[in-house]
Amino acid sequence: MTPASSSSPSPGSATTALQVAEGEGLLPLLPRVENEEACPLSQRLFAPKALAWVTGTLGAFNFIDALIPREPEMIERMEEFIPLEISEGSRFLQVVAGVALLVLARGLWRQKHAAWVLAVAAFTLMPVLHLSRDFNWTYATTPLIMLAWLFVKRKAFVAKSDRPSIGRGLRLLPVLAGAAYVGSLVLIHQVRSELGGFKTPNAVPRAAAELLLFQKTRQVHPLTPRAAANLQVITFGGPVVALLGLILFLRPVVAREHPTVEDFARVKRLIDQNGDDILDQFALMEDKQFFFTADGRCVVVYARWRNFAVTLGDPIGVEAGKAGAVAEFSRFCRLNDWQPVFYTVSPRFLDAYLQQGFTSFKIAEEAVLVLKDFTLKGGRYQNVRTAQNRARKLGWQTVWYTPANGIDHGWEAQMKLISDAWLAAKHGGEMTFDIGAFSVEEIHLRGAALMISPEGRVEAFCTWLPYAQGRGRVIDLMRARHDAPLAMDALIVDCLQKFQADGLEEVSLANAPLANCEEDPKMLSKEEKAVKYFFENFNKLYGYKSLFFFKNKFVPQWRPRYLAYRGAASLPMIALALAGIHTPGGLGKIWKS
Repeated sequence: MTPASSSSPSPGSATTALQVAEGEGLLPLLPRVENEEACPLSQRLFAPKALAWVTGTLGAFNFIDALIPREPEMIERMEEFIPLEISEGSRFLQVVAGVALLVLARGLWRQKHAAWVLAVAAFTLMPVLHLSRDFNWTYATTPLIMLAWLFVKRKAFVAKSDRPSIGRGLRLLPVLAGAAYVGSLVLIHQVRSELGGFKTPNAVPRAAAELLLFQKTRQVHPLTPRAAANLQVITFGGPVVALLGLILFLRPVVAREHPTVEDFARVKRLIDQNGDDILDQFALMEDKQFFFTADGRCVVVYARWRNFAVTLGDPIGVEAGKAGAVAEFSRFCRLNDWQPVFYTVSPRFLDAYLQQGFTSFKIAEEAVLVLKDFTLKGGRYQNVRTAQNRARKLGWQTVWYTPANGIDHGWEAQMKLISDAWLAAKHGGEMTFDIGAFSVEEIHLRGAALMISPEGRVEAFCTWLPYAQGRGRVIDLMRARHDAPLAMDALIVDCLQKFQADGLEEVSLANAPLANCEEDPKMLSKEEKAVKYFFENFNKLYGYKSLFFFKNKFVPQWRPRYLAYRGAASLPMIALALAGIHTPGGLGKIWKS
């Protein structure tokens, strides 16, 4: 990531990008209220997204209209003014133009500047195409109206495309076009004896050019099915090159820069001074990007998957600045053509997300124990009390392993074997983002709690991270031997009693994903019902229900965590994004697990 003092804005220096925009008077390009539903009807009718709808509709009509053949009388009348190979062949180009308009409509919906430029070019070309087929002034005038609309709303299209991808496209497309042309010549020469026509000396190169440009050539005509197939293959070359160009020109910004040592130091200071969330320590993992607000009082920690920017909980920093951080990060994502997704946020700031046009629903429950109230008395604690008593009878004891007490390579090797066996049973690898991975170096830094048998065998181990300026601890790794089912229960109880004796305020057993516990089904939204269905029916695959019931044995307070996102239609892609940032192998690796 570029430090905040950098002079050129980039995805890695978000604060600079916004400061430059505000300093150069570009603030109107970054409206603070992005929820169009809150705008008056007259404004919504002429909003950029309405323009995208109209563009998509025109593309669909353009595509359908091109498939309708013209009457022979109309073609004969047009021959007097326009060569037949253009008027008849323009149907193929119009099909491609219709598809291109549908692609552009998506780019306009995302308010991309590159889509605006391409749409201007397309609507400039459309009247010529329509007039080449028919004398329909309605078809010719509509694109001119769209051109005027595009110019009126040009300042709204600020989302950037990926500059390196555009540069790659500008270099690659001429090469591909040349290769497609050479390939077309080869395909024609392969079946030259099976072609008729050849009315001019340059019939072959002209036929290749016309077919690549979606024109119906009159230079040659096929005499055999093989010749017809070769000519048909040539007509696909132009659309393939054009489609590749659209993809490169409309690609979202790709963040290539990584946070610097200074950036990590800034985040650590904000955590030390203002951190209050169990996820704060995961912000310092190397898979994160940072967005610092303009005043430097808050940071949004996030990871990217394609065009989704998934945050690690709420912004970190001064309480009064967090709502503003949500708004700034939303505008920053808009500039880079990213969809912001706020993951496992607390209910305290839901209003800030709602004001920015987000939808929210509960995606997890956090298990919290207030240590002053923690006790093993009563029937509710029977299971964990039994686990601790059994561990005592077996002679097991909890040991706090830190390098300060001496390094034991034997214990470390055993922890590694337990972790490897646990991963093998899952048929997957370590997860990332808001879940720690086994690391001897991390254990040397943080320490670990071990359950040790009288023979010196490690039965289970767990690690804890500090939060709330050291007043709380959150569990991270929990791994045990498969033949010691109660070892982890007893180990956690011992840890809780130690933290209680040390005077800590609370302990979190972390989040139980997809656990909509204690909810009235009648009060759930459609999205929450879908999540609950997933929680109930896919437990064998993910094990979320067992995780919830394991934590529930300790009788915690369940605090909701939410997902804040824009647009219900994005939920399937958001699910893929969450899978992608949690596992290097994405959804496939999760499915295997």
